[in-house]
Amino acid sequence: RDNLDKYPLLALNYILGGSGALTSRLGEKIRAEQGKAYSVWSSYGFGKEEGMFYAAAQTALPHTKDVIGEIHSAIAGMAEDPKITDEELKRAKQVILRSLFFDYETPFALVSDLAKFSLWGYPENYLTRFQRQIAGLNRDDLVRVRSYLQPESLVTLVVADRSVVPALKE
Repeated sequence: RDNLDKYPLLALNYILGGSGALTSRLGEKIRAEQGKAYSVWSSYGFGKEEGMFYAAAQTALPHTKDVIGEIHSAIAGMAEDPKITDEELKRAKQVILRSLFFDYETPFALVSDLAKFSLWGYPENYLTRFQRQIAGLNRDDLVRVRSYLQPESLVTLVVADRSVVPALKE
């Protein structure tokens, strides 16, 4: 959570699948183009020292193998050569910044996060800094943090009926 790379990681993740939106790479390919998932998304957890990255999808059993392959392929592609477009970067920054409005719709939500930020040792103007950091991101920032994606270390977990497992073992 104290890593300054969290800002470009948030934007990189949004482009990959962080919002669950159809405009993310996972959403566009797996859900919109192929129609093989009810939902698909990715996320970074920002813990005190390290966080976990994951990608997930809800799909019908016959599509499970293909969806897993597409997720792995998208992560590997983003790690190898993200080819981030100006439009993707612009959209990621806009969505992350606009989401703050919805995150803090109520005074309680704002006060809760301000208390959390204080406990974490963040500066009093953290939300302003957050906005500046996101707004100032460029393509090179996102390309630089792609090394956080480690496709060779992915672990796959399938929650399904046992009858599906033999087909997925390969």
